[in-house]
Amino acid sequence: MFTKRKLKQRIISLEAHVRGLVEENQKLQVAANDARLQVESLSKAIEMYQSKLPLRNAKGQFVKKGTA
Repeated sequence: MFTKRKLKQRIISLEAHVRGLVEENQKLQVAANDARLQVESLSKAIEMYQSKLPLRNAKGQFVKKGTA
């Protein structure tokens, strides 16, 4: 079986590993939040751009905005 010393070393090693994983998780959460904000921003930009485009009917002809 394990000796007390080896078990303590193993616990210390695992705690260090957990701290590393916690830090990596925080970095990934920040990256995910940044990506989500970028997606929302780009979606809004696309929406604004498309609202500026002239409207077309089924035949591809330009129509006034009120009649589409």
